[in-house]
Amino acid sequence: MKTLDVGFELSKQIEELTNDSRFTLKVKSKLDELINNSVYNHDQFGEIISIKNLGILFEPNLKIDFQSFIDNLSKTNCLFLQWDGEIEKENLYFLTKTKGITINIKNLSNLQYEI
Repeated sequence: MKTLDVGFELSKQIEELTNDSRFTLKVKSKLDELINNSVYNHDQFGEIISIKNLGILFEPNLKIDFQSFIDNLSKTNCLFLQWDGEIEKENLYFLTKTKGITINIKNLSNLQYEI
């Protein structure tokens, strides 16, 4: 199983779209394509998606609802997030707990590991 580097791969995909009038629609399409191509079928656990470097998804110009993004992915797949921010109980913090963005994960089953 390989972990998809969302920031790196999506930035390569959308580099040529910056002047496109349908920019956000095409970005979401590229993101969906990247995710779909990264699904790994595990004999015991079914479809698994493993992603990292998610900071690009918080860029305001992309208009991506991160909460919906992870909720939707986790409904039909076993989702692994390599998270570089802070995690505390039901919340993920992008960047830091005091100055970052808070994402509620209470509806996701989760285990936390330090790597």
